[in-house]
Amino acid sequence: MAQQAWAVAGCYPRAFWRAMESDSSKQINTGIAVVNLTNETNTLQLRLLDDQHNLLATAERSVSALGHFAAFVNEFGWKTPDDQDLAADFFSNFVGLFEASSSGNAAATVIQTRPGVFATLPVVPSSN
Repeated sequence: MAQQAWAVAGCYPRAFWRAMESDSSKQINTGIAVVNLTNETNTLQLRLLDDQHNLLATAERSVSALGHFAAFVNEFGWKTPDDQDLAADFFSNFVGLFEASSSGNAAATVIQTRPGVFATLPVVPSSN
């Protein structure tokens, strides 16, 4: 029987974005869950922007064939435009945008935690 990948949250073939929030004092964290819908490794190019849409950092994440992952915004190994690691406390109080473009079809949903709450939110398709 052939393997199948199912996605409920949002199947946007190549690119998506979403606002992200992280505030350690309020125990808020936001991230992304992605499933690769292809039979080949899928590479995600990630961009982190401030609320004025200025590029703060980039990262890359590979997802194996029909594989999946979930990670909070502070778990991607972000590099600044001058190839420096983001400061350890960068996400202690952050509001900005997360953009992703992929080398193949993927489905994604945003995950967010707050005290006593775990929520999923849709991603927004992008033309990147």
